[in-house]
Amino acid sequence: MLGTAAINGVPKAMLSFSDVKHAMKSGIGRGSPMGRLMARAQIALVFTIGVKALLAQAAADSLTRYRSLGLPESAGSVPVMYSQAAEPRAFRYREALAAAVNWYRERLKVTMPLTLAVADRDTWEKVQPAGPGSVSYFMPYSTWRRSAGGDIIEGLVSLPARIEDFPGFEAMKADPDLLAEAISFHEAGHISAHALGIGSQNSFCQ
Repeated sequence: MLGTAAINGVPKAMLSFSDVKHAMKSGIGRGSPMGRLMARAQIALVFTIGVKALLAQAAADSLTRYRSLGLPESAGSVPVMYSQAAEPRAFRYREALAAAVNWYRERLKVTMPLTLAVADRDTWEKVQPAGPGSVSYFMPYSTWRRSAGGDIIEGLVSLPARIEDFPGFEAMKADPDLLAEAISFHEAGHISAHALGIGSQNSFCQ
């Protein structure tokens, strides 16, 4: 969906990508409300794909970097590494994510070895040092390793210890823990999609 305001009496929330596709075929002019919406959507799509490509490149070595820091780690169906101050949330998030991973395995018949990391800002910035393509603190992400045969052999979901510090979080009026858990399900979904061979180049949606 593309927003909540109305365009020519039609709520944006009711405008799907099929509407945009139809508009393109219909030759709607760029000066019209729909045309302007299309232009914004196209710009956003190009920006999204470019940003996510940079993030994927920067995230590639995250597992190695996390482990090099000697963080506390708890084994389980979903192992979790965490900054010391983030321990309570790390265990909570791991429990929720383990249930989601089990759901993916049962429903989609996908094997998805997965580790969760919950990091404070200091730890995060050691794993993602500032630079082109680095993943800024507050921005959850996922990454994975493949075998020589192309199978995913290890995945990582990385969450910030305090998602409520995300700029604009207060406007969301969301429970921070429930939001972090939901985002972890989303990130695990990226890994499962790629494990099934149906992953999208646009990593914001699968």
